[in-house]
Amino acid sequence: MDVYNEFTGLRAEGRRPNEMRIIDAKIGTIPGCTGSSHFKMGQTEVIAQIFGPSEGKGGDRETAEIIVSLEFADFAKAPHSTDTARTRRSRESELIIKKTFEEAIKREMYPGSKIEIAITVIQDDGGCQSAAINAVTLALIDAGIPMIDFVVSLSSAFIADQVFLDTGRAESSSRFPILELAVFPSTSEIVSMNMTARISPENAKKLTELALDGCRKLHALLAAIVRAAPSGI
Repeated sequence: MDVYNEFTGLRAEGRRPNEMRIIDAKIGTIPGCTGSSHFKMGQTEVIAQIFGPSEGKGGDRETAEIIVSLEFADFAKAPHSTDTARTRRSRESELIIKKTFEEAIKREMYPGSKIEIAITVIQDDGGCQSAAINAVTLALIDAGIPMIDFVVSLSSAFIADQVFLDTGRAESSSRFPILELAVFPSTSEIVSMNMTARISPENAKKLTELALDGCRKLHALLAAIVRAAPSGI
């Protein structure tokens, strides 16, 4: 499948190279947890739930322990994706998300505690890890757990000498270099960064600048969603 039409300047799904997918999110949608969110980027759909803070195993810890689980719903299985590949992706994303929110959450406020983050991918149409990070940010805000800043995440890809923002499924092929970036938007500080393939420093800079600019715009959207939340967060 061609991912970009040079004649029209449009990607396979009709977006321009620097255009994000449509964002839709709701906060506080799930009972029985401390905080939750339902987040969509285009057709990629993710639910995040927060449990805790609660007493952790190591009561003498000076900061809260962050525990992350990420699972794909059975009906979220992407074509040609095996259970082994999905499990590997889940574990890799869990580690990145854990490290990201260990940096973001003010863990020193909850010594000897644990905060559990449960993520369910309802539909995977590309950019799943970024969607998960954005969903977790909203769920933590719903839970009232203090963070240094919002954490906002977007992907970018280098395809056919072009840089593309917010990769969809067609662009998420492993043969293309894809950058997954998470930032504190107020300062543009990079919290986590993952590149799927080697790329020249010049092109890596282009990917980073595009993703950073997209994250700033996404932050404005997420902040508006938080302000409009019925709970008055």
